[in-house]
Order: sequence, then C-alpha cells, then structure tokens
Amino acid sequence: MEKIRFGIIGGGWRSRFYVTIARQMPERFGVTGVLLRDGEKAQAYAAQTGVKTFTSFDQFMAASPEFVVLSVHRSAAPEYLHLLMKMGVPVLCETPPAWSVPELEELWKEYTQRGAKVQVAEQYFARPMIAAKLEAISLGMLGEVSYAEQSICHGYHGVNLLRRFLGIGFEDCVVRGQRFLIPATQTRTRDGELSPEQYIVGSAKRDLCTFSFSNGKTGVYNFSSEQYRSFIRRSGVQILGHRGEINDDEIFWLSQDGVPSAGRFQRYDYGVGYDHDGFCPRSVTLGELELYRNPFIPARMGDEEIAIADCLVGMYEYAKGRAEAFYPLPEALQDTYLAICMGNALETGEPVVTQPMVWH
Repeated sequence: MEKIRFGIIGGGWRSRFYVTIARQMPERFGVTGVLLRDGEKAQAYAAQTGVKTFTSFDQFMAASPEFVVLSVHRSAAPEYLHLLMKMGVPVLCETPPAWSVPELEELWKEYTQRGAKVQVAEQYFARPMIAAKLEAISLGMLGEVSYAEQSICHGYHGVNLLRRFLGIGFEDCVVRGQRFLIPATQTRTRDGELSPEQYIVGSAKRDLCTFSFSNGKTGVYNFSSEQYRSFIRRSGVQILGHRGEINDDEIFWLSQDGVPSAGRFQRYDYGVGYDHDGFCPRSVTLGELELYRNPFIPARMGDEEIAIADCLVGMYEYAKGRAEAFYPLPEALQDTYLAICMGNALETGEPVVTQPMVWH
C-alpha cells in the first residue's frame, strides 16, 4: 500500500483533523510539514502535534508533498491557491475556493487555463450514515427522488447534500429564504463541553431556504449552527422518492414485488457498551444488506476523520492521474454559487433566480 504524503498550509482547528488521521494511520498517511507564517505559532504547533513546521514556503515545498491541503482563513486562501496552481501543485482546499461569483468565475478561468488539479475537501457525503443513505438511493430503493430536506450542515456543505440526495446537476433554480432568531442555550464550543454555570443563553440564527429546481425537484435547507455541538438540538434528513422515503434513520419503500416495507439504518460501532476495542465505526446495514463499510478499520477515528481520510485517498488518486476527481471543481463551484444565492435570499428576503455559470 502506497503512503500518501501531503503538506498542510495553516494551523487552525481544521488542520488538526489531518494530523490526527496521519497519527492514527502512519503506514498510510504522512504529513511532510505544516506551513505557518508566525514563528511562535509554528513552534507551539510542532510541540503540540509532533509534526514538522515551516515558516518558509520554499522550505515547506522542498519537503516534496504529493499534494497540499490548504486550510487557512478565507482572506489568505486565494493567494496560496493561485501560487500553487501556477506551480502545478495539486491542491485540496479545506474551505470554498472563492467567496463571490466574480472570484468563482476567475478561479474557473485560471483552473482551465493552467490545467490545474484542485478539489475542495467536502466530507459530509462520506460520513457513514449519510453514505449509507446515498447508497440506498443509488440502489433505487426510493425510486426517483423529488424532494429532500436536510438539517445536518451549513452553507455549501448543506447545498451539496441536497444536490446529491436529489441527483441534481447544474439545473437552474429559484432560491427563497427566511432567517429566524430563536432563543437557545449553548452547551458546547469547539473547546469542549461547558459546565451548567457556563451555559450561554442567547439567540441562534435558524435559516430556512427552499431550492425550486427547473426539473421540478425541491430541496429544503433547514439549519442552525447550534446543531453542530448541542445535545439538545436535533439534526435530521427527509428524502422522498416515488417508491418510498427516508426519515432520519428510518426507511419506507416498495419492494421489487410491490410489497410495502420498512426498516432502519443500523449502525455498528466498536467500543460501545461492553466492547473493549476502542471506538471506531464499523458498518451501516439495512436488514441483511450492508450499505456502508468503514475502509479504515482498525484506525480509531470518528465519523469526521473517516470522511476526511476518504477525501485524502480520493485526492491522492486524482493527483496521480489514476482516478477522476471525487468532488470535481465544477461541483464545488456550483455548490458555493448556490450557497451565495441562498445568503442573498436570506439577507434580502427576496427570491433569487440562478443563472447558468461558466463552469457548466
């Protein structure tokens, strides 16, 4: 098995996931180094993670990464992205590659002119339970899907899930949105769980948006950022096809013989209950049908790390020219464009009609 060697630009919260993955599977993944502009932060990062850090871009590249994970603030991303494309270095962007329609169009122009290899690290569709539901859809269990509602993730992540559930390509649509402020108690942050005396009571934004596509399909985005780290806020999905539907972890469908059937997506994890092996997702099944199997067993990683590791493998094969992009740049640009349209609809309260883009 080939070892995947990659470099990371940026030392923020997201970059730590990649370091964790490499630490869990050192025989499969290796971090050639992390580039940080600030010398003190570079030293602290190296001490905390055991990964070699650089403050010089040239020295960072001299370590010969096979591709670079770009995980920096949105304001710094374009500078590095354009430089790496100019150098012919494959790039996996941890954030959207641009934040306005003109920037998206300019990126597409440069990407095509240079024949660059750029992908966005979109991971949600590779998480075990979501991957299992997408597999059920691909097997035709629901028939033609015409309606999908997701309350799982934000921005272009959520848009991507809706398009995947619906089987949407680059169809135009009308985007409508409304934002609500709902009282909420914050119980966790990125730094961990708060004690009851630290709970933060305030207002959380709740965004409700509809995407009415030209082919008659409908996507509904219903999300609040509190869902990511709250034990008292629920995430879920509803997907409707002409032969059945998925409601969260339940599925109802007509069998090939036309018999009404029902089941539940059953998840199996190591390290739960009396299992001594340490936490690790194993598989997701529906009755006797296995819809998902963790490809990284026995590494002890959660759903997010598994999905990101899947992105790393896909990026490596793409960079080597052995496989198509796992998340082609036109798809990422379209998801970002629709997320921008969604933001405009939320801010103005007016419908936004999308237009064909240059990457179609």
